[in-house]
Amino acid sequence: MKSRYLKWPTTNQALARWKKVSKKNPISAYNNALWTVMRDNNKLPLDREREKKYLLACLPYGPKNPAIYYNAACIYFELGKLEKVFGSIRLAIEHGYDKVEQMKTEPLFAPIRKDPRFKQAFAGSKSMSQGKKTIIYQETI
Repeated sequence: MKSRYLKWPTTNQALARWKKVSKKNPISAYNNALWTVMRDNNKLPLDREREKKYLLACLPYGPKNPAIYYNAACIYFELGKLEKVFGSIRLAIEHGYDKVEQMKTEPLFAPIRKDPRFKQAFAGSKSMSQGKKTIIYQETI
């Protein structure tokens, strides 16, 4: 689904199509929306306002689709918000995201892989039942 919508003639047309699709299957569509707006994937210039808008729309669906938190971590990296990167990784794991190794080896995270906070984000968080949920999405994005 992701690549098909990236091939629309313009970004605006692709985003308009996403809005229609998101009404049918919001949980999957919101995860795909985050993937689509990442500069790493679409090769478009960074659009901070668009990324913030999509984060606000998508994050409420994270508990039901923890891949949303992984994609949010990637967007936060692009925005330079490292604490939110680490928090998003923790949320993905706490909500049962099953591709932990993929997050650990994510090429986008190469510059922060040696940061102790990156390693800490993965430490001791196997599932939501093993600790308190981390709340990082209150008022600011």
